[in-house]
Amino acid sequence: MTPDPDPQTPTLAREQRLLEAVLALGSEAERRAFLASIADATMQQRLGELVAASADADSFFNAPPIRNVDGEALAPTVPAPAAEAPAEMIGRYKLLEKIGEGGFGEVWMAEQREPVKRRV
Repeated sequence: MTPDPDPQTPTLAREQRLLEAVLALGSEAERRAFLASIADATMQQRLGELVAASADADSFFNAPPIRNVDGEALAPTVPAPAAEAPAEMIGRYKLLEKIGEGGFGEVWMAEQREPVKRRV
């Protein structure tokens, strides 16, 4: 087997091509034989590390989900922002009424208290 017919290919492109070839092989024995046939020892070591990292990455996605005390699977969540309410003060602004909302937030009519009293 000759895995690397073109040693003149730039290193990164060559590494990518060889990695794809070794990952496409079915068994661990085939992968070891393929890696052993690479003449460049540095490339051989690098590809071995990448193959091992690939196996570690795959195991992450196959791990069972984290469960709470009731045995329910937990999903990662992002806490919801605190909801504003009329009459709430934000800095020097008093919220008066919600005008609208959309995908990026809410629009409120407010009253600026200082340095000038005005509606904003």
